[in-house]
Parts: sequence; C-alpha cells; structure tokens
Amino acid sequence: MIATNNAIEKEVIRIISKTKEIKADRLYAERLLQDFGFDTVDLVDIILELEKNFKITIPDEV
Repeated sequence: MIATNNAIEKEVIRIISKTKEIKADRLYAERLLQDFGFDTVDLVDIILELEKNFKITIPDEV
C-alpha cells in the first residue's frame, strides 16, 4: 500500500498530538516545532514514536 503525502502528514500530526498532548487542530506542517517549546527530550520522544509507527529508522544525525 502506498501512502499519500497527505495521509503521512495526518499520521505524523496524530502522533505528535498524542505524544505531546497537543490538540491536533493546533498542529500543521507549516508550523515550526519551536512554536510549541519542544525541547530535545520532546523531539526524541516524537522521533521514537515515528520510527515505531512507520517502521523506519531515523539516523541520529537528523
């Protein structure tokens, strides 16, 4: 199954919303993560959830 960019974007927003307890309607692709005051630990939590959900590995350098 091939996922569309829109479907991927919605899933990423759902994961961030769930992980950081932010209403999904406040999140959108153009909004910078810094707007929410995420720190390094928050970003690591989000990356780990993305890796688990999409069954991918995001290199540490990213």
